[in-house]
Amino acid sequence: MAIVRGPGRLVIRYFDRSGKVLVADELNLSGHDALEARIELPLSVQLKDETVAVVPVVAFQANPAQKILVNGKPAELFSKNRAKMIGVPLNTISEIAQVLPNSNPE
Repeated sequence: MAIVRGPGRLVIRYFDRSGKVLVADELNLSGHDALEARIELPLSVQLKDETVAVVPVVAFQANPAQKILVNGKPAELFSKNRAKMIGVPLNTISEIAQVLPNSNPE
């Protein structure tokens, strides 16, 4: 469960063990600064013949004042822990970590 506090645009990418993006979600939240949204983030993706474990990563965040918690932890920390949990190689974790919240994903 992710909690997003504050308005703004977010792009969340879901990486597999090899660092390949399988899915991306775009969220546009508008309203008062006290806005809070609760979002279910999948930890696996169903492909044609298999279920693949994924790491959700905030790839773009338009509003740097927006706070994002995943399972009660900052999104970046959750993503790094999840990557280690599913066996993503350290060099791939470093590459994924270079997806900066304020870099435009397009």
